[in-house]
Parts: sequence; structure tokens; C-alpha cells
Amino acid sequence: MENDDTLKFIESSLVTIASSVPILSSVATGWSEYKDYVHKKHIQNILEKYSSRIRLLEDQVDKIYISSNEFKSLLIKTCFYGKEEFSEKKRDYLSNFLANSTLNINSRFENKSAILESLIRLSEIDVIILNKFDLNEKDGRTPFFKGIAEYNNKVGKAYFSEEILIGSFTNINQTDVISTLNFLKSMNLIMDSSETIGPFNINHHISKFLQSSEIYKKNDELAYNPHENFNNSPHYTISFLGYQVLQYIK
Repeated sequence: MENDDTLKFIESSLVTIASSVPILSSVATGWSEYKDYVHKKHIQNILEKYSSRIRLLEDQVDKIYISSNEFKSLLIKTCFYGKEEFSEKKRDYLSNFLANSTLNINSRFENKSAILESLIRLSEIDVIILNKFDLNEKDGRTPFFKGIAEYNNKVGKAYFSEEILIGSFTNINQTDVISTLNFLKSMNLIMDSSETIGPFNINHHISKFLQSSEIYKKNDELAYNPHENFNNSPHYTISFLGYQVLQYIK
């Protein structure tokens, strides 16, 4: 069901229910006005943050691309999806996506629609877990995608075991991490080791770090030990599309 159809169905259903349950009439009353108000606020929020970011990066903007019909179409699609987005963080991602799309270094890439369509399907937790695969994540790093060479040389051959990933998120339960990994894989944002060859095993280095850290020592009584049998668990690496999604929303 399309978004507009869904909203119309909610509205008509509320009216029908209110006719038999009078106490709910206040919910049905003014629904259209409220819906329009929320949509406008969300779109305004996305565009205001987009414009703020563009002001900071103005000298890097491709002025030809930003005036093109291609970008206008991308902006409309982003606002169309964003008007339904109640997560402020997700709206921030959409604003950053628009801004990064207009930079000289990114404007020539033609797969922005694929990046946008992937982004709108991701929850905040999905992004948090996907971000774990970005080995370039550092304070002060350039906040936009730098191209396929960087992906191949620095990211594309680093693998994380499922155990290491589960152990990295103390505030997300094991089942949610595993289901998120499966979801990200189904969207082609990450790959498992069976899909590629020649992995660089980063798990050994992460294990040594965690074992020596005070954080791990404080949690060593937990029932789940991220270091047990990590070589037997699935291993994942980020795909080129997944890497692009991350770089476009920063």
C-alpha cells in the first residue's frame, strides 16, 4: 500500500470507528489538517538542515548538478519519503544525503536513487550496526564518500565475525543483532565470507583489544563471551553499496 493510500485508509477508518465509538471522534476530527501539518514540518526540517549543511560546504558544491533536473528529482523523492519519517535522526540522514549528493566529488555518481531507497528502509539500529563496518570512521574524517578506490583499499577486505559484532553492542540484544545482520545482507549492504574470497581476519586484533580493555573485563561475567569460537561463526564485510550509504549520510 502506498503512503498516501495508507494515510487515506487511516483517515477513513478513524471516521468509521468514531461513528460507533463517540469518544474517538476527537481523534478523527482534524486528521487531514494534522497530517498536512506533520508532513510540512518534516519536509521543512529536512530542507532547513540541508541548507545549513550546504552553507558549510558551499565551495565543494557542483553548481551545475545542483541546478539540474536530476537533482530536483532526487530532492522531491527525498522529501516524499521524509515527510512520513517521524525519527529526527533519520531525517538528519536524509538532509545529509541531499547535501553530500551535490558535492563535486559525488555528483557524477549515478546510483544515488539506490542509496536513497536503501536508506529509507533502514532503522536507526540498522545504521548503528552497519556503521560498525566502516573502518575509516574517525573524528575529523572527511564526511562524504571518496570513491571505489578507497572502498577497495581500506574497507572491502575487512571481515567481522558474528560473535565479535554481537559482543560490540552491549545495549542491543543478541537476537536483534543477528536479525539486523540478516536484514542488511538481504539488502546487499553487507556480504558474508561465502560471497567473497581472501578475507583479512580483523577478529584477532579486535579480540586482543577487547580482552585487554577495562570495558571487557567489567563484563567478563556475562553469559555470552564474544571470543568463544569466533572462527566458526559467519563472517561479514560491508558491500560497496553499504559503504556508499554510510558515507552519504555523514
